[in-house]
Amino acid sequence: MEIRNCTACDQDINRLTFSRYVKISSLVDLLHGKIFIPSFETLRKADPQELDVPAYSFDFLERAFFNNPTFEQEQQWLQQRWEERIGTKFREVEDLKDRVLFMEWIRELAHRRCTWCWFVSLDCTEESIAMWNLYAKDGVLIKTTWEGIQNTLASELGYEAALFKVNYVRVGEHDDKFTSAENLNRPYLFKSKGYKHEQEMRVVFSKQGSWLHPGVTLQADPKNLIKWLTFSPYLSGSEVESLKQILFANDGAERTPRLPGVVIDHSQRALEEGMPESFFAPVNESPVDIPSSIRTL
Repeated sequence: MEIRNCTACDQDINRLTFSRYVKISSLVDLLHGKIFIPSFETLRKADPQELDVPAYSFDFLERAFFNNPTFEQEQQWLQQRWEERIGTKFREVEDLKDRVLFMEWIRELAHRRCTWCWFVSLDCTEESIAMWNLYAKDGVLIKTTWEGIQNTLASELGYEAALFKVNYVRVGEHDDKFTSAENLNRPYLFKSKGYKHEQEMRVVFSKQGSWLHPGVTLQADPKNLIKWLTFSPYLSGSEVESLKQILFANDGAERTPRLPGVVIDHSQRALEEGMPESFFAPVNESPVDIPSSIRTL
């Protein structure tokens, strides 16, 4: 499978670092050659705002979305899907008809697209504390390259895939990017500015529009994908040493590294780690001895 690059990124994509903050369980799956790519509907269960930015800006999308040449046929299909799901005849209620059909379209799309999300800093940010806290406080940071992603999925057949850069926009306001020809049918390219810390690029998968929910499990060689592996700064040194055991396979009497040549480290922790508590406690401290810059609020 070849992944199309649809990012329109000003920078050379081959020079960028692609990062994923993941749980240890996801790393274990990858070490055993599997990656799970969730559908957008699966993501919506964890984050209800997923795919909602276009819906919040519906008034600006209505004219562009419902005035395309094929929409009459699409409208009939969406009405039928709505009736099958709700179990009653579709009824037109004034101006709510288009809104209901638009939300039904969002729902159908969410079940028929899967996404592999990556943190890609265009300003060379090394790590994101926000991303550590949200996704991998007790996990790891996997780093790779665009070439690594391509090589990982090269043997997969049957899916279409493309790389997109997420646009962070103000919810409820008009944005010309919504109605551009290449974006109109891709609501998953937009998130509110509250998510800007994610600096996200997405590899989006489709299979001729067929049902993919809750996601797809693909085969992956971790040696193709993982170029750098960093353990969370919230893990202690002893925890990291214990977790490193999963990076080795037992081959008889020998232990074989699963990721030969991969840079493995522990995100920088405070210098205080490992120091005895008595090292920091002041001895015989007197208020008179405390400098005014420390003493005065």
